[in-house]
Amino acid sequence: ANTITITAQGEGYANGWLVFSGGSPLRDANAAVEVFPSNGAIRTITVYDSGLYQSNPTVTPNTNPNVVVSGITVTSAGRGHSNGVLTFSGGNPSRAALVRVEVYPANGAIRRTTIVDPGLYSSGPTAVLNTTPISISAIAANTATYNGRFIANGYLVFSGGNPVVDANASYEVYAANGVIRSITINQVGLYRSAPTVAPNVTPVMLTEAYPMEPGSGYVAGFLVFSTNQGTANIAANASVTVNAGGAISGTVINNVGLYANGADVIVVGVLNPATGALQTPTTAAQFRIGYTANTLNVANLVVTTAANAGQTAAVTITANSNTYTNATFSVATVANAETNAVITVGFTNRNTAANVAVEVYSGNGAIRRLTVNGVGEYYYTPDVTPNSAGSGAKITFNPVSWHQTANAQTAIIFN
Repeated sequence: ANTITITAQGEGYANGWLVFSGGSPLRDANAAVEVFPSNGAIRTITVYDSGLYQSNPTVTPNTNPNVVVSGITVTSAGRGHSNGVLTFSGGNPSRAALVRVEVYPANGAIRRTTIVDPGLYSSGPTAVLNTTPISISAIAANTATYNGRFIANGYLVFSGGNPVVDANASYEVYAANGVIRSITINQVGLYRSAPTVAPNVTPVMLTEAYPMEPGSGYVAGFLVFSTNQGTANIAANASVTVNAGGAISGTVINNVGLYANGADVIVVGVLNPATGALQTPTTAAQFRIGYTANTLNVANLVVTTAANAGQTAAVTITANSNTYTNATFSVATVANAETNAVITVGFTNRNTAANVAVEVYSGNGAIRRLTVNGVGEYYYTPDVTPNSAGSGAKITFNPVSWHQTANAQTAIIFN
């Protein structure tokens, strides 16, 4: 027989060749399998050589989908993780497994794993969490303006990152201009994702200097800000206008200045431009001061993080054989006429037919007597049955030897 048709069903396979076994082959068949990339289900089977077999062979693919994820064991629960899924690698998957992970909110340790989809693999995969606990490894600049202007010594403020343990970093600035000089990481912290960082002091600038009480005895001049504090990186400048009675009627901001915080923006008095000294009014004016954050002068910092291997969870996978999605093949064969043996014999059938009459009992049709009218001549023992109604009769007869009269040689009969 030749293999002419191969049908199959199943998924999780790779492109490859079929393996034929059994059938006492004279020549092995050869067939290739093409699968759908999405799920490994068999798409086409191409028979390149139908082979030659003495009986039907069996056939299997050379790669079997024999593994599904059946269990997840947490050998180390870790810390600093967030709810998510396991990331699988290896195993030659036709369909990746999906395992969800739930953690304790307090410390990010793994609480529970749930197998949503066991997947389908040729061999056992490995798995890790797709969220790795990280810690601060460095804080550095990403632009030339990273050290800012007029920031006070203090601690950096970390935000975001879903922390388990907050990082702690202090910074020191140059006294003359408030530019960050150095950063020291005191605690690397433990985060589920990278946090952002900024100084805990944001520079401010003047937006308003409004005379709530105009006072009296003034001449037009300039407001003097924070001369007794000395905290301004850039001192604000505002012009003062007065009315005929010497009361302040308005201000014009010429320079918004730059200060560490709003508390440092203080009006000390009004400068007399003629004398270069503070004026001594009859009644001192009072001002409402407005200011806003100046983000252009805030340090621009970048946090570098590294995986915290000591807090990473370790999981092991149990993978079981999956016979449900193994392909089932059936092989259809047909007679191979080209390799069938052709046998001929020198003679066949009878020479002279015998003649035997049958007599039966009228009551039940059982055979009563056989009368041989002609013994006939045969080359081999014939079969004998009644030629009409009745069944179950068993007829035996004494065979007689036959002889060849042509040349007295022994005849060979093929049956």
